[in-house]
Amino acid sequence: MAGPAANPNPAPPSSPFHPLSSLSHPLGYCQVPVFFDVEPRDVRHQTAPFEPAFLEHEKNTELNEETVNGWRGALRKAGELCGYELQYEANGS
Repeated sequence: MAGPAANPNPAPPSSPFHPLSSLSHPLGYCQVPVFFDVEPRDVRHQTAPFEPAFLEHEKNTELNEETVNGWRGALRKAGELCGYELQYEANGS
């Protein structure tokens, strides 16, 4: 089983632990995304906390359009999967 995690404060794209890299597992894996303090629809459409980051990525001359579009596609796929929605609550519950 593989579990990509989505949260509003993802690792930087240059990180080897970038969450989008976990979406390319070999066939036979069951992927169950974890949506931590973010709505699946925001992951699917790259809105709310993801939108400003993608605007910055699109302006970044070190990144090509294909890379950014690949990230968008991976998030779209993750947002379409059934998974766990976890909301952070200050009281620890």
